[in-house]
Amino acid sequence: MSRFLLEPCKRFVGVIFFGQKVNFTEVKGITLESQVERVLSMIRFKPSGHRTEETETRRIEILIFLFGLEDGQFRSLAEAKEKFGLSRTRISEIKNIILQQLHRPSKTCYLRPFICETVEEMEAAYKRMLEFEEVKKGQEQKEKDSEALRGLFKERFPTLNIRYINRIEKSGITLFDITQLSEEELVKKLGVTSIGSYTEQVLLKLRWHLLAKQRAS
Repeated sequence: MSRFLLEPCKRFVGVIFFGQKVNFTEVKGITLESQVERVLSMIRFKPSGHRTEETETRRIEILIFLFGLEDGQFRSLAEAKEKFGLSRTRISEIKNIILQQLHRPSKTCYLRPFICETVEEMEAAYKRMLEFEEVKKGQEQKEKDSEALRGLFKERFPTLNIRYINRIEKSGITLFDITQLSEEELVKKLGVTSIGSYTEQVLLKLRWHLLAKQRAS
């Protein structure tokens, strides 16, 4: 159950899609309100020199307040200034930053099914949203694997030059590969041009280290 109200969410989505009308308030069991809340939770801000109390959550709350997503009351910059203690200029900046992010395909794909005019278009947009989610999950898992791999290299080879780790990452080698592939398969996937290269040596040393840990556990 979303904390947002339907009518202000419809107006808000209209702003994101430059005046297009919301034609579906529920898609495959997903309500418009819950999807708006979900998309707002994806917003991320780059580090800035502004005050530390400007957390991501607080910035999102400013947008929620302006558009009245929780209570249906559309508010002015002056009202937001009084409530949050920020200048009207800063309030406007935060609002524009969030809206710019919401205009990106990575965000609009979650809301597009609701503005489609026909059921067929809605179902096609919903399918594209699911496909995007699968790609996103794959990217997130890849980032986690990359972080774990870098952590292992740092632990095992603290003085290792970063370019060797980058070379291994670019080859697409994962932690699973290191422990499951044979040495020959691993070197082949690494794609080294000369036998006994330093990158290859580092990779195989890590493999031996991980296999030894597996046997010991």
